[in-house]
Amino acid sequence: HDLDTSKGETISMRAERPHPQYDQYSTNNDFMIVFLRRPATINQDVKLVKLNDNPSVPGVGDRTTVMGWGDTHISDNVSQLSDVLMKVQVRVMSNADCE
Repeated sequence: HDLDTSKGETISMRAERPHPQYDQYSTNNDFMIVFLRRPATINQDVKLVKLNDNPSVPGVGDRTTVMGWGDTHISDNVSQLSDVLMKVQVRVMSNADCE
């Protein structure tokens, strides 16, 4: 989704719940739950996502896709947010390696 275009369906938010430990300066924990005022129209472009209830999947080393409008600058001291929904495939790392 490109925030600079008017393509697609527009639905107002009813509420938003950011992560309680979100840090606007580092963008750590940069995700939130958004509640819509009405349901989205399910079609070939909009599908439902099943949430994972198995903590061992994906496993360390597995490839997975992550998406977002988050920080695109490599430096921790610079916050450069995208206007276009980005996606990338990455390998899962352990929590210990992530720290």
